[in-house]
Amino acid sequence: DACARPRQKSRAKLSHSSLNYTPLVDLLFGDGGQSTLIPFLESVDAADMDALAKPVIRSAISNEADQGLLLGLIEREVAQTLSEGTLFRRNSPATKLCSAYAKE
Repeated sequence: DACARPRQKSRAKLSHSSLNYTPLVDLLFGDGGQSTLIPFLESVDAADMDALAKPVIRSAISNEADQGLLLGLIEREVAQTLSEGTLFRRNSPATKLCSAYAKE
């Protein structure tokens, strides 16, 4: 138990710290992710997107930016799709993040 106490204190110290992530959150989600997050997600390999989708969605949900992010991704998916038969059929950020969102 003596070993566990310092860890618990450290966790409590971290959770109550005065770290301010507002500038980062604003940068990533401020405009629905249009200028920073969505272009970044589009540059990620499809295999890596599987691992990245869940934390991105959880971050968006916790910052109340999930709807704006998903709407931006869906709009880009629709704009980039050449045929309606292939809409949401590729391994795009929109399909990966919508799938992760549905599982939350």
